[in-house]
Amino acid sequence: MPLPWIKRLQIAPELAKAQFEALQRDAIVIYLSLFVVAGTLTYIHWDNGPRWINILFAAGLGLFAVVRLVNWRGFTAPHRLAGAIQRVVFTSTAIAGLMGTAFLAWTVLLSHHPDPETRMFTLFTLWICLIWVSVVALRVRAAVLLISCGFVPPYLLVLLLRPEPIYHTLAAMIGVMTLLLTRLLTTICSEFANLVASRHDLRLQAERLQALSEENECLANLDMLTGLANRRRFLTELELTLTEASAARTGFAVGMMDLEGFKPVNDAFGYSVGDRVLIEVGHRLQDVLGETAFVARVGGDEFAMIIKGSHSDGALAKIGDKLCAAISNPYEVPGRTARINCFIGLVSFPESGRRAATLFERADYALCHAKRSRQNRTVVFSEQHEARLLEMARIEQALRTADLENEMYLAFQPIFDIETRRTCTFEALARWTNGELGAIGPNKFIPVAERTELIGGITEILLRKAARAAARWPEHVGLSFNLSACDLADPGLADRVAAILASARLNPERVDFEITETAALRDPTVVRANLDAIAALGCGIALDDFGSGQSNLAYIHQLPLTKIKIDASFVATLRANPVGHDVIRTIVELSRSLGCSCIIEGVETAEQMVVLKMLGCRLIQGYYYGKPMSATEALARIVGEQALERRASPQLAVAGAGLRAPV
Repeated sequence: MPLPWIKRLQIAPELAKAQFEALQRDAIVIYLSLFVVAGTLTYIHWDNGPRWINILFAAGLGLFAVVRLVNWRGFTAPHRLAGAIQRVVFTSTAIAGLMGTAFLAWTVLLSHHPDPETRMFTLFTLWICLIWVSVVALRVRAAVLLISCGFVPPYLLVLLLRPEPIYHTLAAMIGVMTLLLTRLLTTICSEFANLVASRHDLRLQAERLQALSEENECLANLDMLTGLANRRRFLTELELTLTEASAARTGFAVGMMDLEGFKPVNDAFGYSVGDRVLIEVGHRLQDVLGETAFVARVGGDEFAMIIKGSHSDGALAKIGDKLCAAISNPYEVPGRTARINCFIGLVSFPESGRRAATLFERADYALCHAKRSRQNRTVVFSEQHEARLLEMARIEQALRTADLENEMYLAFQPIFDIETRRTCTFEALARWTNGELGAIGPNKFIPVAERTELIGGITEILLRKAARAAARWPEHVGLSFNLSACDLADPGLADRVAAILASARLNPERVDFEITETAALRDPTVVRANLDAIAALGCGIALDDFGSGQSNLAYIHQLPLTKIKIDASFVATLRANPVGHDVIRTIVELSRSLGCSCIIEGVETAEQMVVLKMLGCRLIQGYYYGKPMSATEALARIVGEQALERRASPQLAVAGAGLRAPV
């Protein structure tokens, strides 16, 4: 343990290190100076006094200077601890004091030379040497004070003890010069210490700024909830992986995953439970994929992954299936059990793209394809998808340059009331014939229009045309018009609808707007506000394709629905799957309990009609009662039905309420 007086001599580690480096750099100057002075004095006083003393002092001081010089050159400060560096500086100062004492004693002995000029030269040489060493060692305050206070006073005493007045004058001059020089050197020492402290503070500040920069960089690339990489970090990693794989001529895969049923978990259990589920999803992805994969959260409930190594499409499909199985396992949260599923899109490098943006987009396309088709939860991007992407690009370009007002038109499919034997509504179906591409189905151009945000303009064009056509129909015939998810997300939707219906002079009570379950769940707050505003106009709200999506009854119950349309897939399997009878009957009863009418889609045969009538169905839509037709044909159909009603007697009308479709 260091003694208390030694502790008081200790200085800041950074200053000690700077002094150490300065002494190490200037050691050769200090010891070479002492070596030269010792040799000079020995030569001058070779004949004065015993030679062994001169030889002993000169050789001893010279050898000591050489040894210390070698030691100084061998020190490595950067690898020493702060305490060790301080001890080296302190020890070196103490050794310098001992060596200076010996040098002073030798010089005093030499000062008794009988020749006055030689004595004067000896004493003056000693003072010059002391001053030179002080200047060279000025960065060490202790060394300067040791020379000024420890060696100069004895030296002045030697001068004052001489009887000659000239020595007294020399002592006074040297004393004053020493005081002034000491003041100057100590000031320089203080400035050196302040400079070192400032540099240390600047370095600490730079380190703090670097740490903050690294922390900000980490935050900018990290998803704070799950601890996974975020979208920005994922895209950077994708670029890096692509560069490495290209150089090594290896492969890898990119995957995109979207959770299904996550929003109902948030709605039912709260956001804290939803956060726990997202964190657990990240853990499961990493557990299945292992350390070689890179996993990121790129959206609210969207995840992305980079899977190292070359994989066949079949191997990728198996990986996707494993991930889906892991995600679909129950999530145990405090007092609850949550369940979700997922869809995954995968793409391979280099087979399906050689640019990071291309791989990311195609993985996202494969994911969207999986969500649309719902046949496979994992979709691996293929040549067929590539062809579809090219087709979508052509459609997008055509949409942007087309005269949509003239090229867009409508087909009308009847919805038939089997009790009144009337067409009660026509559903308006979007159609497009382009001058270059020809006829393009709505299943192709509607998704492109939604993705490119062109759907709003198309909706307005088609709604105006549908409203003008419906205005020519009798009051008992209504219009059903489809709204996309993008339309429902537009806060100004209700105002535009009201303006278009008013311009066509069409009673809003004759109009139903059809929405899908997926669109209704996309942004519930905005969707609910829009639907309430449209319902306030007097329009009806029909839920399309019921049963094909998530069927979140808790949310659907909150919507201002007036009709529910049963998906055509239930009708198609009526004969092969008798259980479908109970499903349809249940949906019909559910509709009635909600105060809604129920429409059955996809009716194509008389056999299906018989079964549906037995199940209590009343409103029918399908090829059995009519295919999509032009506005002129729709009006002609209405006129024909009215003519039949006028010609038929009440008895024939009752007898004709069978199963035969109208002409």
